[in-house]
Amino acid sequence: MVAGMGVASFPHSCEQVRSDPALAAMQAQWLHLNIQFGQREWEARLAFVILHADETYPNLHFGLRADVQDDVTRDGAPRHRLAVESICPMRAAARAVIDAGGSAAEAGAAARAAGSALQLRYSEGVGQPLGFARPGAAGAERLSRTG
Repeated sequence: MVAGMGVASFPHSCEQVRSDPALAAMQAQWLHLNIQFGQREWEARLAFVILHADETYPNLHFGLRADVQDDVTRDGAPRHRLAVESICPMRAAARAVIDAGGSAAEAGAAARAAGSALQLRYSEGVGQPLGFARPGAAGAERLSRTG
């Protein structure tokens, strides 16, 4: 059963990729790097990767299988639960903080940090080898809204 999905878009249009052999080769490398990233990040939990070009920009979808854990309901009945934290580093970080007795605010901060770390790993594993910059607030100049 697939419990999580994600999407990544190639930054050049399908039309550009079809007309430029260098961009077609770059897209093939991008797909390869995305698959490698998914395998490193989620190992056997990576269920599939599908590339499609039926929109303006080529993009891929990937599916992830979450662990299933035995659990009990509030009234003590046994049940099986999809452990989303097994495929989502943000949920895993937040759960670890809560399980250690931390506050909701601390859990939120841990989740945000885990999300940033995931984006950085993706940038390093997929974007940088292709010369793509990672836009974001870190290191960016703060501009005034009045000027």
